[in-house]
Amino acid sequence: MARQILTSVPIRAAVQATAEQVRDQAVAYTPHSSGVLESSYEVEVTEDKAGTKTKRAVGRVVNTSPYALAVEFGHASRRGTPVPPARPLGRAVRSKRAVGGE
Repeated sequence: MARQILTSVPIRAAVQATAEQVRDQAVAYTPHSSGVLESSYEVEVTEDKAGTKTKRAVGRVVNTSPYALAVEFGHASRRGTPVPPARPLGRAVRSKRAVGGE
């Protein structure tokens, strides 16, 4: 019974909605220049055991831009100057947790 509940349509819809909120917040935190990075966020809802014995609906927010990692974790400029991490996705996840999400 628990397996069916954790992968049911209402739970998947709630996971989708939460992941979309995280995506929207990540877009708001993303540095804006060309628009490529902001438009490259995608939401995926799948089923996974997620470290447990029972399958459950799992939401993921990913960014498919080739430079998303550099923006998230920082990098060096062409002149070698360190560019600090912007952490748009990390900040979005933390802000969701702060308002009661998990």
